Amino acid sequence: MNTHARTTWGLLLLGSLLAAQSRGQDWKLSGDVYVTEGDYGTDQTYEDVYIPVSIKRYWDAGAAALTVPFVSYSGGDSASGLGDLLLKGWYYALDQREHQPAVDLVARVKVPTASESDGLGTGEPDVGLGVETSYWFSRAWAGFCDLSYIVVGEPAGRDFDNQLIGDVGAGYWAHPWWHAAFLEYRSAVSADANDAVTLLYVPSYRLRPDVELRGSIELGLTDGAPDFGISAGAARWF
Repeated sequence: MNTHARTTWGLLLLGSLLAAQSRGQDWKLSGDVYVTEGDYGTDQTYEDVYIPVSIKRYWDAGAAALTVPFVSYSGGDSASGLGDLLLKGWYYALDQREHQPAVDLVARVKVPTASESDGLGTGEPDVGLGVETSYWFSRAWAGFCDLSYIVVGEPAGRDFDNQLIGDVGAGYWAHPWWHAAFLEYRSAVSADANDAVTLLYVPSYRLRPDVELRGSIELGLTDGAPDFGISAGAARWF
C-alpha cells in the first residue's frame, strides 16, 4: 500500500475547509509532488515519490474528486509508474451553526491501477467511509477532525487488516496565507507493520483568488510512518 495516500487525504480535507473562500467556482485542478524517506523500523532506508494530479467538482450539496498519481520508490528494489486511482465523494450533511460544527459524510474508492508485480500497489480495490468535521471559531481560526474506516482489498496469499484513519488539527487563515497543523493516525494493515502517527504542517499561499500555492512538512512519530517528508504543489479553481 502506498503511504502517500495519507497526505493526499489530509490535503483534500484542508481544501474542503477553504472551499468557502472560492465560492462561485465549481472546479479545482491541483498537482503536488511528495517526497518521503524512512526506515519504518527496519535496517533499510526507503525513499518514495508521489505525484498526484486531482480534479475536484463542487456542488451545493457536496463534492467529488478524482486523483491520478505517479509513484516511485527505492530502497533495496526500485520501481515507478502509475499509482492507484482514488475516487472520493463528499455529502455536506450539516452546515456550521453557533455551537455545531460542519459535518461531511465521505466515501472513497481506491481503483487498483498500480502494478502489483512492481510493488506499486496491491492489485485489489479498497473502499472507505468516513466523517469529516470542521468548525470556524472566528474569521481566522478553524479546527477540524476526521475519522475513516477502510476495507482493504486482499490479493491472493496476503492477509491484510482493515484500516482506521483519524486526523485532528487546527488552521489559521490570514489572507493570503493559510497555515494548518494536524496529527494523523493510521492503523497498520498487516501484522508485521506498525501503526503510523505523523505530525504535519501545511502552509498555503493564495497567489490570486483562483490560484493557490501550497506545501507540507511531515515528521513521523512512530516506526510505521516515514521519518520525514516534504511536498510542494499548486491548485487552481475555475
